[in-house]
Amino acid sequence: MYANFASWRDLSHNQLRFVNSTIFHNIGSLQKLIINHNHLVELPEFGRNSTLESLSLTHNEIHSLNSSILEDLPKLHTLDLSFNNLVDLPANTFGNSSSLLHLSLSHNRLVSLEKGVFDNLTSLESLKLSKNKLSSIPKELFRQLNTLQHLEINSNSLTQIEGLAFQGLASLVVLKLRHNGISCLQDGSFYGLNRIKKLQLDFNNIRKVTKGWLYGLTSLNRL
Repeated sequence: MYANFASWRDLSHNQLRFVNSTIFHNIGSLQKLIINHNHLVELPEFGRNSTLESLSLTHNEIHSLNSSILEDLPKLHTLDLSFNNLVDLPANTFGNSSSLLHLSLSHNRLVSLEKGVFDNLTSLESLKLSKNKLSSIPKELFRQLNTLQHLEINSNSLTQIEGLAFQGLASLVVLKLRHNGISCLQDGSFYGLNRIKKLQLDFNNIRKVTKGWLYGLTSLNRL
């Protein structure tokens, strides 16, 4: 897909702290950009880039996201921000990012997520939130993600799953909640997940399950 060198650039394993947007101006067909293993503290500014489809910025020091930058990337379908220093995501973080299909925020320092933060990601198919510090999942957090198929929230600090926590995930097939501190599963914890086939809850502290915790998991074939 990216066989033509003119369509991709890899600037990984350098000492970059800042990337000037002007360096991309003469690459009119840039589709894939990799800037892993550097020292970036914020997303580079790309200007209006109508061709970029895949952006990888793993193993940097990014601590915040500017929503306007993503709005300038109308064709972006893959964004990997794993292994950074993100602490929070304001509700407008992803602005108008309806083209995004795959988003990885794993291995950051996220403590909480605001309801509505993912509302504009209406085409998202996979979301990775593992290895953060999340202690809860707000109700309706995923309310607009009706195309999401794969969700990972492994290795966080979750202690319980409240009812309707995953409301809106009508297309979800795989849900991974391994290595948390979940001790209780309440009625309707997984309500609405009618298509889910694989649910991982191993390596938790589950001591109590209510009678209706499995309600709605009509397609589940692996637990």
